[in-house]
Amino acid sequence: NNELTMIDCNANILSSYKINHKIEYYPFPATKTSPITCIDSCVYIWGNIAGEYSNENDYNRRVLLKYTPHKKETAYFVPYPQIYKENWNGTMFRWCYADYNPNKDIFVVSFPGDHFLYAYDYRSDKLNKIYGGSEYIDATKFVLKNKAEFIDADTRTKHFVESHSYSKIMYDSYNDVYYRFAELKTVYEGIPGWEKNISIIILNSSHEIIGETYIGAIPSIYRYASFITENGL
Repeated sequence: NNELTMIDCNANILSSYKINHKIEYYPFPATKTSPITCIDSCVYIWGNIAGEYSNENDYNRRVLLKYTPHKKETAYFVPYPQIYKENWNGTMFRWCYADYNPNKDIFVVSFPGDHFLYAYDYRSDKLNKIYGGSEYIDATKFVLKNKAEFIDADTRTKHFVESHSYSKIMYDSYNDVYYRFAELKTVYEGIPGWEKNISIIILNSSHEIIGETYIGAIPSIYRYASFITENGL
């Protein structure tokens, strides 16, 4: 219903707000893999739209929604990076992954098709481009087709599975480092039935790569089920 519902720790509904969009391709519903963050009574929601649009630009295709409940106002920030001017097939390459670093009071954003990460200062609306690529990935691959051209679901999924990509970015407050997941291409065996091999890139608080660990094939549910404790990732 494009609604944001506030509940307490006992699951009692406190309030519900209708989210109205003001831009053509607005980032709602929320991306299921990025935490919703509340800062200074404002709610920050990362989202995406799966399709490809030839008229998208830095102003009508943003991935961060800021909602101010007491004013019932919405605002949109952080456009897709320049590399997304190409046709990425409208699949999981369009997903947006982000996490909040409370120590630096910034968000860090990961796009599947981009080797770079983006540190976002929400107070100044500034993006800082950071290299965060995997040593196992030489290039990510977009589709050599016009964005207006329809591509069926099986072909779209095959392209994603047989291409390198990036996914989650997670901040570890215990060790003051970031983990970025790289997904290495594999053989497509139909929907469902595929699993990519995973490698994890580690960056320090200055956003410098300090290591990378190859993990191998794990179920794709990791996008929702991974979390950090004092014992690690």
